[in-house]
Amino acid sequence: MSDTQGSISYYYDGVKTNRFPFLYSSFIGLVISISEKLGHGLRLAIVIIAIIQMLFAMALLLYFCKWMLDRRVRLLVVNIIMAVMTFMPIFSTYVISIWKDTPFVMAFLFWYLAVIDLAGEIRNAGITKQTVIRFVIGIFLVAFTRNNGIYLLLIFFVAFLLINIKKKYIGKKRLISVFAVSLAVIAVIQGPVYDRVLDSGAGMMEHLGIPLQQVCAVVVYDGDMTDSQYEDIGYYIPHDSIREKFAPLDVDYIKWYSAINYDYFHENDIDFLKLWIKLGLRNPGIYLREYALQTCGFWDIAISEGASACYYTSNYTYAEVLAQNDILDEQFGFSLRNLIERFGWCNGALLFWLFLGIGFRLMEKRGWRAFILVAPQFALWGTLMIATPIAISFRYISPLLFTLPAGVLTMFMSNNAEKGA
Repeated sequence: MSDTQGSISYYYDGVKTNRFPFLYSSFIGLVISISEKLGHGLRLAIVIIAIIQMLFAMALLLYFCKWMLDRRVRLLVVNIIMAVMTFMPIFSTYVISIWKDTPFVMAFLFWYLAVIDLAGEIRNAGITKQTVIRFVIGIFLVAFTRNNGIYLLLIFFVAFLLINIKKKYIGKKRLISVFAVSLAVIAVIQGPVYDRVLDSGAGMMEHLGIPLQQVCAVVVYDGDMTDSQYEDIGYYIPHDSIREKFAPLDVDYIKWYSAINYDYFHENDIDFLKLWIKLGLRNPGIYLREYALQTCGFWDIAISEGASACYYTSNYTYAEVLAQNDILDEQFGFSLRNLIERFGWCNGALLFWLFLGIGFRLMEKRGWRAFILVAPQFALWGTLMIATPIAISFRYISPLLFTLPAGVLTMFMSNNAEKGA
């Protein structure tokens, strides 16, 4: 995976950046450094990282199991959920995959369980310190394991305020203040602090994939623009490079492989947004078409190709040091590759519609405030509908799969079954 290679290369090149989450890149760099000091290299480091991820995943599964038992979920149901999450290939492959999505998925699940508990306690008009602490820890984990984490938390915060604006319960002001302060601290760290201590941040370009794609589409399809606007686009990306690298379903071809001027983009990102708005007013058809193409994998079940887009089994070599090979096939003549190569049943768009159905069922059963129980999933989905770099990629929306069991359980938990509910 290019993301994995990027995090590894940042260590060897001595680059400090948040292009990929700085926390995860730093963790990978630390493990590689320790491995080298022990007289080993990258190979041992990868093994160590995989083992650490496995241990964290095991701890999270045990925590989830206890969470369900504490809420008096039937033992048979708990065993089924644990069996699925333990033995289903996509879960195990995520655990051993060295990429930023693995810690984010685990962080999202941990946070979501705290959200469920918090919602139950609010409904009972009183919150506990333990739940707030877990909620805040989850906030920081989500924010620092994926670059769109802060944005989905902001969306959730707005939904949280709207849902609770007239709800009275003990500790409401304190909870909102803690939530707001946590977001402010995260914003300061990922903003001014990162700008000062890192070589480069993620940059606004990383979060505005769709606007970038729409502007490039206007050039490719010879849309309506003034000579001045056409010239301004060229300052960000040469026109020839746009026409050569543009792919309707994948803005990463522009972001990674075109002759984009990153420094100019970073210094003039607000001007780019102004240019994007002006071009959109002149080319609404091109913008709408490109938006539908760029997001189709997250709402169109027929197009979304499932988890095969999130796990890659082809052989590759990184820097002639680290190689991925099918050892069973090489040594014994048989392969388990087919077991993990495709998961046609696992459809990103389908997960969105499933959570939409869960949300409607919860609101029908408990009132409109129950939407808070699916707000984390819709906040994540909302960030993808704004900034997804590729139209069909299950890994961006994979937290919905890993939180689906808990989401389904919320529909069947009685007030007494939920902690504090």
